[in-house]
Amino acid sequence: MENPQIEVTEVENPSLDAKLAAEKIARQIEVKGKVKPILNFALKEIMEAGAIGAEIRVAGKVVGKGAKAKTLSIRQGHLKKSGEELKKVKVGHAEANMSAGIIGVRVSIIPPKTKFLDEEIKITEQGENNGNNTQKPIEGNEQGSTPKQTQGT
Repeated sequence: MENPQIEVTEVENPSLDAKLAAEKIARQIEVKGKVKPILNFALKEIMEAGAIGAEIRVAGKVVGKGAKAKTLSIRQGHLKKSGEELKKVKVGHAEANMSAGIIGVRVSIIPPKTKFLDEEIKITEQGENNGNNTQKPIEGNEQGSTPKQTQGT
């Protein structure tokens, strides 16, 4: 390759980019080693950036050498786990190389201003009911009364 061309784009809010957040958490785990405080701080940072919901999962030998592999998961806010709406969730993966083995980091983020189908249905139902809360009485009867029978003489 004699003339490679590289295109660089700036990320508006790095805290809301799932891949960047996962890489940042993995680097911090490699340097510091204490996983739970790192996860709590990262989740707080993501939610303060304006995310609707977020989840961070860390799997591997989290405790140290000789320990059994564990999966730690923390989440906050509204997060979709299945269905067509899952396409709106941003997911990032990264790995932290420790002396005991590799620790996998998975970050799922729902960005701000994301609209879901169930929220749109609730909004339209509320719009239809506004102003139409009064029921009209049935013709010939008052509302709540039974029809009167007359005897013919």
